[in-house]
Amino acid sequence: MEEAAKARRNYEDKYEPAKAREDKLSEVYHQLTGELGSLKAQLKSLETDIKEFKDVYKKYTDQLIRVKVSDMANNDLEKYAKALDNAIMKYHGLKMEEVNDTMKHLWNKTYQGTDIDGIKIRSDVEGGASKRSYNYRVRHALYLRVIFAGTP
Repeated sequence: MEEAAKARRNYEDKYEPAKAREDKLSEVYHQLTGELGSLKAQLKSLETDIKEFKDVYKKYTDQLIRVKVSDMANNDLEKYAKALDNAIMKYHGLKMEEVNDTMKHLWNKTYQGTDIDGIKIRSDVEGGASKRSYNYRVRHALYLRVIFAGTP
């Protein structure tokens, strides 16, 4: 019996520390299992992100090229629009001179009075380059000939 009591004391001496160690290891195991699950989820998310950003440098370069080419094209179009507007304005001026010369010639041929020397169309440009409007006015050169008594 003594041996049984000795074995029981030996069991009680070793069981409690071993049980506490097992509980501690079980707690660490469960904690590490949770962390491992979290890390696996994070890894899966990062793998999805890396697929999304796989060709990010190539996409960035392609988009940068598109933006720069569009910017250059816009600048060129602005220059061409200005040049076209200037050419149209010059052409318009030349045509208005032609019209006025023709009107002057016809006026001088047909009008016999002395009070109006001629008529002329004058155009005024209003607005900026993108939104122009033209106002035309007929202008006549009127010279009043005032005859004073005794003046030839």
